[in-house]
Amino acid sequence: MNAPDKARMDLDGRNRPTLLEAVRARASASGSEIALTFLVNDAGGEATLTYAELDQRARASAAVLQGLADAGERAVLLYPPGIDFVVALFACFYAGVIAVPAYPPGSRARDRSLQRLRRLLEDATPRLALTLSSLRSETERVLSTDANLAGLQWVCTDTIAEGAEHGYSELEPGANELAFLQYTSGSTSQPRGVMLTHSGLAHNLDTIRRAMSLTARDRIVSWLPPYHDMGLIGSILTPLYIGASLVFMSPVHFLQRPSSWLAAVSRYRGTVTGGPNFAYDLCVQKIPIEARAMLDLSSLEVAFVGAEPVRAHTLDGFAAAFGSSGFNPRAFFPCYGLAEATLYVTGGQRGGGFQARSFDKAAYEQRQAIDVTPGERGSVNLVSCGVSDGSFEVCIVDPDARTPCDERQVGEIWISGPSVARGYWQKPDDDTFQAELLSTSMQGRKFLRTGDLGFFCAGSLYISGRLKDLIIVRGRNHYPEDIEVTVESCHPKIKGGGCAVFSISPGETISEQIAVVAEVLRRTDDAAEIHEMVQAVQKAVANAHEIHVDIVVFIAPGTIPKTSSGKIQRIACRRALLAGELNEFGRNSVGTLTNSAT
Repeated sequence: MNAPDKARMDLDGRNRPTLLEAVRARASASGSEIALTFLVNDAGGEATLTYAELDQRARASAAVLQGLADAGERAVLLYPPGIDFVVALFACFYAGVIAVPAYPPGSRARDRSLQRLRRLLEDATPRLALTLSSLRSETERVLSTDANLAGLQWVCTDTIAEGAEHGYSELEPGANELAFLQYTSGSTSQPRGVMLTHSGLAHNLDTIRRAMSLTARDRIVSWLPPYHDMGLIGSILTPLYIGASLVFMSPVHFLQRPSSWLAAVSRYRGTVTGGPNFAYDLCVQKIPIEARAMLDLSSLEVAFVGAEPVRAHTLDGFAAAFGSSGFNPRAFFPCYGLAEATLYVTGGQRGGGFQARSFDKAAYEQRQAIDVTPGERGSVNLVSCGVSDGSFEVCIVDPDARTPCDERQVGEIWISGPSVARGYWQKPDDDTFQAELLSTSMQGRKFLRTGDLGFFCAGSLYISGRLKDLIIVRGRNHYPEDIEVTVESCHPKIKGGGCAVFSISPGETISEQIAVVAEVLRRTDDAAEIHEMVQAVQKAVANAHEIHVDIVVFIAPGTIPKTSSGKIQRIACRRALLAGELNEFGRNSVGTLTNSAT
């Protein structure tokens, strides 16, 4: 391990503690303070953990890990959301073992997460598998068919004897050592482990603290998955780093009953919470007016929104729906980030609300952002994702020429900064994390190529979409997010947040085609009703975007491929469409309407 004195100075020259140091110091100075509160159910059931208990339990588990694996080896964490997961993560930090957070596999043979987990394990090659005794038998069974995983050493951390912490050998991981592998959400077929160091993690946590003006007096409420960067880093590790209180719940709890999220904010007087765009839509759709009257959201000062395109009509709708509950729209905090940069890159200002601008659509399709009057026909409405606090250099780059773009010109977002990850685990890459601009003023400077498209306007960053998802028709650029908004609003039976638009290239069909896959609120076998929805989609897209939709497919609600953070997986959806694997019940394929069995 690196010497501890080298761990203190970060890559940007700032002297900041690592997360492990911060938690250990808090356990020593104020160990009786509650670090975590996990909500077990709506009836008020909760489990709590103090800083002293977190330290003691992490040391006990770390002592066992030290006897089974050397520092630098990997341990996969297979836990449901909750306190045990957090303890296991810190046990890895204490033992110098590289943690690999992952979804525990379900018991269903068709569980989609199982295939992804197997690929993740094959890539990470962990020595240890940490889990709960109640999950081990089933988890080990579903993984036993894979010969590559036969050598896993299983550790049930809930059965570790009291007093085991006395066998722990004090260890101080160096700041430039790997803390954990953050596997990407899986928008591509192969998950990739982003290598995060203790120093990079500390830098990003401190950046979040400064950007959101967070203090130990804040109360964070979260339902976000702890296996994803926004949930793990933004909502769990950030409060532990700054000493703020955290109240969290299972994402399944929220998805089954969206009111549980806002009820927790109300009950615990949360000051900070957040999630992807779809979460705010879900609350508007699923929380009835009478339930809103029972909420008090007046304590909320930061409602961050990110991880997927931020839509102004979603935020406006949420503010209107919950204004009577005390919600202040100035709490909205749109932000942009990605796992490859640890998490946070740009964001707004605490209490600043969100800023939306309208741009000329025709110019936008030619990669130029020209202001027009809000609501004007032929306009695109985008929400600002704020600015960098200066600890990152964010550039908009022509991805082909590798030269900087002008203000208001759409290009690929490139990032340089101390919390940009080291790279992908076992995937040497000279381009994604080591890209260079063809500019003499920045010669030798290394950048992360995000694959995201965006532009600067009045100093703020606006996100356009993904480079690989870009649809080009007759020389014009079309961003699938814009078309998806049109589809979702064209018919009352099409479900919001459940649409994917993509092109199918000549190599896969006879000619280039535009496809729309959309979830509906309720399945129907009525051919006339399906035909009506198909026509609504084609007409709306033709009017708004001047392109013809060749294939329209309707699928059952909740079945469109998404990442753990709620992003639509367009590549996976496209692949499933071509393979006939979508849970579809009706389609129009090149003008021919057919019904298909599930």
